[in-house]
Amino acid sequence: MRQTIKGLFAILLLAAGLQASWGFALLGPTGNGGDSWQTATIGYNLAYGDESQQTSPGGPVFLGDIGGPKNIGEEYRRNTSKVYYAYDASFFGFFGTNGAAAADGAYAIMNNLTNVSSYSSDLSEFPLTSQHFNYTAQHFFLTDIKSVTLHLLIEQMGLADPERFTWTLAERDLLPGTSCPSGDIYLVLQRNFDISPTALSTLQYSAYVNSVLYSYFIVENCSGPNPLAYTVPFTTDPDAEEFTSVAANNGDGFGAAYFSYGGGLQVGGFYSGLTRDDVAGLRYLLRAGNINTENVAAGSLLLTTNLPPPQLLTTLSYGLFISQLTNDPATLQALYPDLQITSSTTNFALTNITFTIPTYTNFPGTTVTNFQSPSFSVLLTNYDLSLFLSLARTSSPAAMLALYPQLVILSSPVLYYTNFPTPNVSTYLTNAYGSPYPAVPVQVTVTNGYSPNIFPVYDYTFGNLVTNYYSSSNRVTIQTISVTNYTGSPYGSPVSSNATSVIKVLTNNISGDFFLIPTNWCGYKVFQKVWEQKIPSYTNVLTASGTTNTLGAAQFTQNTIMYYTNRIWAVEPGVCEPALIFTTNEVSLVLTNYQYTFGNLYTNPPTQQYTNTLVTITVTNIGVTGTNQAGTLTTNVVTTTNLIAGLPSGDFFIIPAAWTCGFAIEQVVKTNVVGTTNTVSTPVPPGVVDIGQQYSITTVSIYTNHVLLIQPYLCQLSSNAPALREGMERIQFVRANFDSLVGQYFQPITNIYTMVKVTNSQPVTEYYERIITQPDILMTADNFIGGNTFNGSVSRNIIFDTSQVLPNLAGPGVINSPVSFNYNKIGNAFRNGPILDQGATNTTLAEFTHYQTMAWASFDGSTNDPVVYPDGTSIQNLENQILVQLTPASLANGTNGVAYPATQFTATGGSFTPRFTWLASGLPAGLTMSSDGIISGTPGQTGTFNVTIQLTDSTSRKVQWNYSITIQ
Repeated sequence: MRQTIKGLFAILLLAAGLQASWGFALLGPTGNGGDSWQTATIGYNLAYGDESQQTSPGGPVFLGDIGGPKNIGEEYRRNTSKVYYAYDASFFGFFGTNGAAAADGAYAIMNNLTNVSSYSSDLSEFPLTSQHFNYTAQHFFLTDIKSVTLHLLIEQMGLADPERFTWTLAERDLLPGTSCPSGDIYLVLQRNFDISPTALSTLQYSAYVNSVLYSYFIVENCSGPNPLAYTVPFTTDPDAEEFTSVAANNGDGFGAAYFSYGGGLQVGGFYSGLTRDDVAGLRYLLRAGNINTENVAAGSLLLTTNLPPPQLLTTLSYGLFISQLTNDPATLQALYPDLQITSSTTNFALTNITFTIPTYTNFPGTTVTNFQSPSFSVLLTNYDLSLFLSLARTSSPAAMLALYPQLVILSSPVLYYTNFPTPNVSTYLTNAYGSPYPAVPVQVTVTNGYSPNIFPVYDYTFGNLVTNYYSSSNRVTIQTISVTNYTGSPYGSPVSSNATSVIKVLTNNISGDFFLIPTNWCGYKVFQKVWEQKIPSYTNVLTASGTTNTLGAAQFTQNTIMYYTNRIWAVEPGVCEPALIFTTNEVSLVLTNYQYTFGNLYTNPPTQQYTNTLVTITVTNIGVTGTNQAGTLTTNVVTTTNLIAGLPSGDFFIIPAAWTCGFAIEQVVKTNVVGTTNTVSTPVPPGVVDIGQQYSITTVSIYTNHVLLIQPYLCQLSSNAPALREGMERIQFVRANFDSLVGQYFQPITNIYTMVKVTNSQPVTEYYERIITQPDILMTADNFIGGNTFNGSVSRNIIFDTSQVLPNLAGPGVINSPVSFNYNKIGNAFRNGPILDQGATNTTLAEFTHYQTMAWASFDGSTNDPVVYPDGTSIQNLENQILVQLTPASLANGTNGVAYPATQFTATGGSFTPRFTWLASGLPAGLTMSSDGIISGTPGQTGTFNVTIQLTDSTSRKVQWNYSITIQ
């Protein structure tokens, strides 16, 4: 039986002069140590709520107790500078990248806090309420994932629900001889606090939260399931907005049973930030003046420093090192064995590269052709040019090489095919028409048709043919020989020979001579003519034979004799002795580029690398000149000194691995101006007599080398005992993804941070190293179906370190990692039933009787439609992220007012098509991203900012990534 004991409903009104406006509650483990009175019977350690507590469809569901309220000085807090969070595959599978980006917004709100002691004493920078409503989201019973996450983060910082614990039960006693509820006596405590803005910053109990005064009444159930008795807070001002803190648990556990407004985050509601009392609680917990005896964060080790004797170290050339970054990691590691390569990314890009090429050449340049002396001359004979050209017209390359074995044929295309007809000629003797019988016979030659001859016509190009004499006409001898009877001789007389010769000039008929140059000669020079004679080259013969008549037989022959002048020459062969020249050649190729991050490279000085390099280029040719005898060498050296812009120079050294805590440069012992030399030499080419020639180009890059006296600091790691420690002032949340967006491998992170220990009343700064092998906060998702919990929103856990709790107290302590936020991904779910009229007939439940329970979404105060999860666009974006890899993987920290190092983003993999267009949102003031993917500028504010990088390809496909950037 539930009864409200109104006799104990006494509202203690505080005097106006003592009225406080703030209030926060401190979170710790329920019922531990001196708080063992915190039992489920009187309203502590309550389980996750279910829909039976809701008064309206889709209302907020109580998230269940994660701890209980703690007294002054017994608080629990985090004490590491950075907390790392990540999303796993189950979260991405349901919420996609949009859901992750929305949850990132909660972390961004926490990161926008600076040192808590830096705010004004009244915290007027923060509002008294931050919950706003989107009425579209409210109509569809949507819950904002960013706002739920923000509440969970406030819990993880050590704050409990302040409205609920302004008044809370500590004892429930039944007077002897009485019965419940009339005989129950209650002890009521306050576990909500306020720091009065006085010089002493007095901590006092408070009934206010964000300037709203709360009172209470007590509910007593006497029997049944726990809780049997509990306090129910309410506002004394009926017009006040209640349960405004982000720390307020949804539904507050009890108020929903009595009021339509259940407390905490509502459906359709969203937080725009933290309220004044949320920040008041964080300021109390994290301020340096709050000194507690506590352990360091789990997994942290103390760094202690030893000072070995100073060491001498010689620097190396930074310019040479930069030029070697085109090597792959294994090759670079071989060049610098002690270098720590923390990351390397291989990129492929189409680029134009200018190469310096050593070249042997006769023109242009200094290469000479050196002729041998006459004693080394050789004899060359020439050939008939007319005959050669007549043969080359229709003869195949094989036939030409058979006739002229030394001939070099460069090309031999067939121009066309032609027909050379051959006449069919017959000669015979006959009587002249009208002569008396018997007449003297007369020779007659006739043509009886033609025979076809098909030949290819070639267009030759020759490589070693030199024309000596050339003429466009040809002088020939035409000789006619007849063997027959003399004219007028008696019949039967013997035959006799008769020869006649005629010299004619054939026009349009090429004549002359040529010779062939051996292919291993580098030119030639004619020394003298040794022999000359005119000889027949070839003869065309036309014969008519077998002609007979009554007077006997006869033969007739016509010879056309071609002549050419044959000469023999004494020739000096040319000897090639080239000098080396260097030319540049620009080619387009796919360049393999390595982007490195090094763990122990130190440029000297650390803030300066020179962008210009003084370079001396020496070209050396040891060879012959045009006036030298063959085999004689001369040296030609050309030296230039240039200041090459854009070529880095300077010096650096590699920090030894043993120097685990850094170093200090005590003194520059020596300074040397030295150079690094790179020589390119080319051997004597094949076919050239090696008489000691040398051809080289030497590049000397000048840099300043330093010998430094360095004091190393050697760190040792050790566990540290509990101590009095100050608050951290500020804690940052850093997103650290798994290696794969949907993988299970987390890249370990080393976090170096400081804490201030108080010993002998003096503050001492200590350095700690924490290696994070799994996320401090893992964002995951699961199906919550079973036992009236199917409509729950999120479950979570918390880890309290109670090992340093003081005797008879419940604190202080530390909140540790890892923890998880597990979001319900059941999807669109509806409540249906029960049948209220049990006596009615034909009563059924159907779709029209159900109502929405809860659905995840992201929304704000704009008119934009809420994004409801799962979101198909967001899931597709996730798939694109898996295919397209972005470089760099993280953004470097920056400094307020100092130019941020320009950071170029590149995308590789997948099927996205360049040209890419880039866009960034969330950058701190002063930083911008160009459309070609470069972040630059000078930041104008401090804090940690969640940045969204968006890539759009040429087909308008988009993909987004979330980054974090910290500006000190």
